[in-house]
Amino acid sequence: MTAKRLYLLGISLLFLSCGILRTTPLKAQDCVDLLVSYQPAPDSLLFLILDRETGIGKRFIRTDTESGRPIVNRTGQTAVDADNQIFYFISTLEETAQGVEQAFLRDASYAFENIGPRIPTSESLFELQYSCEKKELYALDWQVANPPGLPPLNFAALVTVNADGDSAPIGTAMNSGEGIVEGVSTVDGAGEYFYYVFKTGTDFVLQGLPTSTANPPISTTMTYEPLDLGYDPVAEEVVILTTDFKIVRYNVATDSFSEVGTIAGISGTIKAGNAAYDPTTDSGSYFMIADNGATHTLYEVDGTNASIISSVNIELPFFNLLAAVPCVAKADFLFENTCVGEATVFTDISVGAEVWEWDFGDGTAVVTTQNPTHSFSAPGTYDVFLEISGCSVPKDTTIQVVISEAPSPDLFDTLTACNDMVVLDAGDVGVGATYFWLNNSTEQTLTVNRGSGDRYYWVDVSIGSCTVRDSTFVTFLENDYGSLSFPATQVLCQDPPITLDAGENIRADVNVSYLWSTGATTPTIEVTGDGTYSVTISNPDDPTGIHNCPILEATTTITFTSPDDVNFSFGEDVYTCDATYTIDPGDADSYEWSTGATSSTLSVSESGFYSLTITNGECEVSDEILVELISYNVELGGDANGDLTLCATQDFPTLDATPQNLLGLVSDVPAISYLWEDGSTNATRQTNANTSNYSVTVTIGDCSQEDFLNLNVVDDIAEEVNLGGDRSVCSGQTVTLTAGVSGATYLWSTGESTESISVSSNGTYSVTVFGGCDASDEATITFLEDVNIDLGSDLVVCPTTGQVLTLQPNVSALGANLQYLWSDGSSGAQLAVTQGGTYAVTISDEFACEYMGATEVTEQCNSFVQVPTAFSPNGDNLNDVFLPRAEFVNDYVFRIFDRWGNQVYETTNPEEGWDGLTDFEPLPLGVYVWVITYTNEEEDSELLKGNVTLIR
Repeated sequence: MTAKRLYLLGISLLFLSCGILRTTPLKAQDCVDLLVSYQPAPDSLLFLILDRETGIGKRFIRTDTESGRPIVNRTGQTAVDADNQIFYFISTLEETAQGVEQAFLRDASYAFENIGPRIPTSESLFELQYSCEKKELYALDWQVANPPGLPPLNFAALVTVNADGDSAPIGTAMNSGEGIVEGVSTVDGAGEYFYYVFKTGTDFVLQGLPTSTANPPISTTMTYEPLDLGYDPVAEEVVILTTDFKIVRYNVATDSFSEVGTIAGISGTIKAGNAAYDPTTDSGSYFMIADNGATHTLYEVDGTNASIISSVNIELPFFNLLAAVPCVAKADFLFENTCVGEATVFTDISVGAEVWEWDFGDGTAVVTTQNPTHSFSAPGTYDVFLEISGCSVPKDTTIQVVISEAPSPDLFDTLTACNDMVVLDAGDVGVGATYFWLNNSTEQTLTVNRGSGDRYYWVDVSIGSCTVRDSTFVTFLENDYGSLSFPATQVLCQDPPITLDAGENIRADVNVSYLWSTGATTPTIEVTGDGTYSVTISNPDDPTGIHNCPILEATTTITFTSPDDVNFSFGEDVYTCDATYTIDPGDADSYEWSTGATSSTLSVSESGFYSLTITNGECEVSDEILVELISYNVELGGDANGDLTLCATQDFPTLDATPQNLLGLVSDVPAISYLWEDGSTNATRQTNANTSNYSVTVTIGDCSQEDFLNLNVVDDIAEEVNLGGDRSVCSGQTVTLTAGVSGATYLWSTGESTESISVSSNGTYSVTVFGGCDASDEATITFLEDVNIDLGSDLVVCPTTGQVLTLQPNVSALGANLQYLWSDGSSGAQLAVTQGGTYAVTISDEFACEYMGATEVTEQCNSFVQVPTAFSPNGDNLNDVFLPRAEFVNDYVFRIFDRWGNQVYETTNPEEGWDGLTDFEPLPLGVYVWVITYTNEEEDSELLKGNVTLIR
């Protein structure tokens, strides 16, 4: 047995390799990753890390896809948390058919390459910026008002955005002139101010909104048209890239602008959002993507003299360029394989590291590679120390690593079995050992069933965090061959040879081997003489049964004898009129009749073929005989006394003497002869009025049967029997039917025998009258269904409004010629109702059957609320008040809210409306939210809400 080892692996993580502590005036080395967006199709967004040397998107982050729906990621709607390597973006799904947009906030980890769920958010969030100092995601909530006859008004409020996509305003909304410049924003190093730009006339305003209400806003006008904003945390200056490729710095403390210079040699145009500032280098680099027709170029520009440092063509039209710069460095690592004497692999997952120093805590030398391996020579707990440095101040961490002795599980390399179930045992390898099988079982043993098939099984056995894998391959052999059996002894009345077949009942789809006592290995052998013969059947893969495969064995002793001269025959078949007959075959050693009897004679009481096998010595002889016990009836008709009464109007019958119920004849029927009282010999005879008594004798072989008939002719009573014909009757009534002939004998279809019967259910009723001549009649009685007249249910009427409700019964189940009588005495087919109450109707049909129905009408008026969409409180007495129309309502409350959620009006009087004032001051034009709650006519609470436009 060979043990196979598996060392549990951690997840290999890729992090950024640099960082900066922004609270100190420290310029570090090159510590930036460039993040870009790419849209290969209208319904897909792709995010990558851009290789600055090749211009290739070197690592895929994640895609945002929505099949069939266009996705938009606008300029300025991306941000990055470089410390935790989280990429935030807002994507808008467009419903082109309905013109509806849905905006979602998403986060994507570019360390783990996964993406978070879509979180619905406001469509007006722009200029996402993440402050690693404040650990907050900021955005501008950009609102545009369009008052009639006036230019649009732009307002921008700084908001924080949480993981649920909800935004909370910081301070009040600020006037943003003609609109913010999209893609132009930044936060300062300490996270105290959010800077953005809006346009007013020919000038641009650089506005700084405080991230807390303790600081005042900053606002300054400039003549530069900005393309991008960055922030230098050392100089505490806003860095501005202009559309004519100037680099300008704004000193917040002195409120002054200074031009660094104009970038020369840029080929093509730079779109808003395609420039990003990196403050970590000594020069403060600016990165930008320029488009020149079909080509795209990435430039790195020195922020101190506005000169190009490098340029490279990029493969795709990337957009929304971001410079990911960590605030702080982090030291961290993962380790795998903690078995003593084996190589433990350490994986660095630090942020902001370029130099590594590893101390494994076992007295060995310090190692400076990024991802080292190390073998511990003895089990124990070791404090592994890692210190990183590079583009930030040094950071370190210590993690305990437990090294354990490797366990020694013990499974067969291969296992063959015929059982339906096998137990695999990894063995008791020591205190604290844990087990993990490939099916997630954590027991020491694993039960394997035949239904799983032949397959490979493994188990990981761990002591501490040291894990060893062992495996086996389980093969299930066939354990059902079929059956094997021979008689223990066989005395054969024949000459040899004979064939013994051991494979007759063995399945054809299994692989078995045969071994006879003669040495033969075939399924059959030929036996040529007396003797004892045995055979063994086994699985060739397990011939001795050590793997519990079955072994089938059988033995038989065979003796051959010569046939004796046996003279046995039944002779001729037997025909008899007796009820029983005894068959006597003569003397023999033993008897075996077809009935199962073993007696020397057999008494039979049924006609049929009977066979007998007799044994003399070792030989058997059989014969068969037919015994026919003949039985039959002759029936000329009439009653039990042979009397037949015939009506004078009926035809005289023909008598038939053909034998009835002929039994016993299972072969050819012997000749049949007839003899009537008048000497005729036909099977039939015609009766007539001149003869009253008839008789006949019928003979079959030696058997004879006789019958007679006495004929009596009487008058006809058929016209007197009359049930009155078919008719329909109202539901619930009873009908009496009378046979019409008195003093006779009656038999009704109901089984009754009286002259009259009463019926109350649908049906066809018949009667037969026996009075010399027999006569019958029938009538179909139909009871009409009791129809419930439906006038409707849950009916309401509002008398206040003059509503008229028409009651009209459903009479589709009734016939024609109907008559109506309403509870108010009217007789029309409809009834007009204007008040509540109980109303009933009685309807009569052509059979004078009556049907009734009633209903309850309730007085009720439905609640109603109608709300206008705009009003103009300008004093012209036209639409000056926003007044909903509300009728038949209770508990009425009407409220108005402004765009920030502040309540500006409330009333509980449905007759009062809003005049556009709050605290006696007129509110500005715009869209306001109204909410109405009330209780309807059924005492249910209702909530309505919507928007109203205030126009002046």
